[in-house]
Amino acid sequence: MKAFKEERWLQPILKTFDKLTPCNLQHKDGLYHMEVDKNNHFVFLVIESGKLEPRDTTVTDYYTNQKRENPKSETELEFLKQFFVLFDLDNNLLYFSDVRHRNLLEKILKDTTEVKFNIKGFYEDKEEFFKKII
Repeated sequence: MKAFKEERWLQPILKTFDKLTPCNLQHKDGLYHMEVDKNNHFVFLVIESGKLEPRDTTVTDYYTNQKRENPKSETELEFLKQFFVLFDLDNNLLYFSDVRHRNLLEKILKDTTEVKFNIKGFYEDKEEFFKKII
C-alpha cells in the first residue's frame, strides 16, 4: 500500500473555482450574497451581508424629519456590509479588502468550492512588500 502525502500549499487555478457561482448563503439572522466574476486571469468576489435585525418600525426622512412606517417587512433585509476578494491567478496573489473576514471567506470558499483554503497574511515593510508582489 502506498501512502500519498497531501500537498501543503497548492496554487489555486481557475479550475479550483469551477463550483464557485453567485449565491445566497444563510447565516445567523441574515444572508451573505456573493457575486462572482471569473476568467483565465482572476477570480473576483463581492460578498455582501445583511441581517433581519435590528429593524426599526419607523423610518425618518433626512430632510423633513417626518416619520413613517418602515416599508421593509420583517422578513426583508438590506445588504449594508460588503467586502471584495481578488484572486490574481497570473501572480498567485490574493487581494482582500477586509482581512477581518478571513475566517468567513475560508468557510464560504470551502462550502461553495469544496476546497479547503488557508489564507495567511503577511506583514512587511514597504520594501519587502514590493519585493513579494513584483
